[in-house]
Amino acid sequence: LLNIKQYLQDPPFLSHWTSTSSSHCSWPEILCTTNSVTSLNLSQSNINRTIPPFICGLTNLTHLDFSFNFIPGGFPTPLYNCSKLEYLDLSGNNFDGKVPLDIDQLSANLQYLNLGSTNFHGDVPSSIAKLKQLRQLKLQYCLLNGSVAVTLELDQVQQLKVFYLYGTNLVGEIPENIGDMVALEMLDMSNNSLAGGIPSGLFLLKNLTSVRLYENSLSGEIPSVIEALNLANLDLARNNLTGKIPDVFGKLQQLSWLSLSLNGLSGVIPESFGNLPALKDFRVFFNNLSATFIAPTLIMFIQV
Repeated sequence: LLNIKQYLQDPPFLSHWTSTSSSHCSWPEILCTTNSVTSLNLSQSNINRTIPPFICGLTNLTHLDFSFNFIPGGFPTPLYNCSKLEYLDLSGNNFDGKVPLDIDQLSANLQYLNLGSTNFHGDVPSSIAKLKQLRQLKLQYCLLNGSVAVTLELDQVQQLKVFYLYGTNLVGEIPENIGDMVALEMLDMSNNSLAGGIPSGLFLLKNLTSVRLYENSLSGEIPSVIEALNLANLDLARNNLTGKIPDVFGKLQQLSWLSLSLNGLSGVIPESFGNLPALKDFRVFFNNLSATFIAPTLIMFIQV
C-alpha cells in the first residue's frame, strides 16, 4: 500500500497512509478480511497517473474502484494479474484506445465491470463473453460507433443482469437475440441512434425490472405480449413509436415509472392504468392519446 502511495506521488488525500499509523485495515479506502486487503476504493481522488502496475501484489483483492479520476493511457492490463477480482470500476477517467481483445484475461471471478464515461472506442471484444461470472456490464458514454449486433454478441452474454450502453453512438437495430439474455434485469440503450422496432422477445424476459430506450429513432408498435411482470421502470420517450399503448401494461403491478412521451402513439389510455398500485410517474405528453379517467394517485404526475 505504501508503494501505491509513493507511485501516486504521495497525494495529500493519502497522508494517513503511514507505516506508523494504525492498522491499514482501518484506513477508509481499505476493507480487509482476516487482515488481508480485499477492497481498495480510490474513487474521486484526482488521480492523474496510470494505475500502479504492481497493484495486483494485493493478492486477495476482490474489489477495485478507481472511478472518476483523471487516469490516462490505455486499458490497464496489469489488472489481469488480480486473479480474485470480482468488482472493477474504471468509469469516469481519461482512458483511451480500444478495449483489448484479450480482456477475458481479467479474473474469471469478475462479476461487475464498469468502463463507462471514458474514451474507449471501437467494438467490445467478443472475448468478454468468456467472463462467465460477469453479471453487470456498464459501457455508457463510450465511443462505440457501431451496431449492437457488432458491438457484442448478445446470445453469448446470457448471464448478464445489468447492461448499460446509453450514449454510445449505437446505430442499426436492436437484435432479436436480445431475447436470449434470460437473466437480464436492467437494460439501458437510451440516447443513441437505434432504429427499427422493439424486438418482441425483449418483454418476454421474465426478470426485467427496468428498460430505458429513450432518445432513439425506434419505430413501429410497442410489443403487446409481455411476460416481464416485475417491470418497474419503462422509458420509451423521444422515439417514433406508433399504435396504441398495449392493454397488457395495465397488468404490470410493479410499474412505478412509465414514460412514452414524444412519440406518435394514438388511441385511448387503457383504464386499467388507474388500478396500478405502484404507478407514481406516468408521462405520455406529445402523442395523440386521450383518456377517459384520471387516477387520483396520478393526478399530480400524469402528463398527457
